[in-house]
Amino acid sequence: MMQGREFKGARFAGFGRAAAIGASQVYRGRLTTVARAPRWIGTVLIAALGACGGRSHGDTVQRATAVQEQCCEHLSGPGRDQCLRAIPRIDPTAAPLPHAQASYACVTDNFVCEPSTGHATRPSVQAQFDCIDALGQ
Repeated sequence: MMQGREFKGARFAGFGRAAAIGASQVYRGRLTTVARAPRWIGTVLIAALGACGGRSHGDTVQRATAVQEQCCEHLSGPGRDQCLRAIPRIDPTAAPLPHAQASYACVTDNFVCEPSTGHATRPSVQAQFDCIDALGQ
């Protein structure tokens, strides 16, 4: 007694012709919308990550200030204190504004510390200015 249907010499438990043909032959024709959906969703996700720059968008003002403070920590004594006082500060009410966040993101992304001075390197400063200029400000 046969438990399933027999198709082209193979036995399948009620799955019919599609199971006998195999998955590789089922999709040889035009892809259906369901088959295209995973590709479409993947493309959208990749584009979204690219638009975001792949980085988190936290408080860039706070991160930029912290990066500069860490650079000052390479110094000691009055030089360190003077370096910490020279870090530009922004009004706390203006910090959450998109304009400020974008500008300070340029500082965070392009800051390279010169440990002997406690300040950014010249090329780093130029890259920060170029980035801010590219924002259209």
